[in-house]
Amino acid sequence: MRLIIDYLYDFLKATWISIICSLSALLVFTGLGLLRSKRSVHALLIWDQRCLLIISALGLFVVSGLLLKRSDATRLVNEASWREHFKRFNFNGVLAIIFAGFILIAGLFDYLLQ
Repeated sequence: MRLIIDYLYDFLKATWISIICSLSALLVFTGLGLLRSKRSVHALLIWDQRCLLIISALGLFVVSGLLLKRSDATRLVNEASWREHFKRFNFNGVLAIIFAGFILIAGLFDYLLQ
């Protein structure tokens, strides 16, 4: 039972980090989009959605590269400090959840645009 609780806790923590990262990236791209889109809300939402999808695609590409390279080069330098924050998830799993969260936020924008 403790194992399931640890996985759930790590998943929720990584999801929370994903929401914070995607909203901060969204804030940056909204600022850049305001300079670019002449204050059109529809164009701004499309810009934000595309930027989040590009970031998530590149991020998931990096995660897949890390998963394919199964060696000691992908191990963390400070593994003990990482285990203080995430008991069961490794670095690749947390990155995958973060970039999947980017895709979910971009999907929310797609829903709002329809």
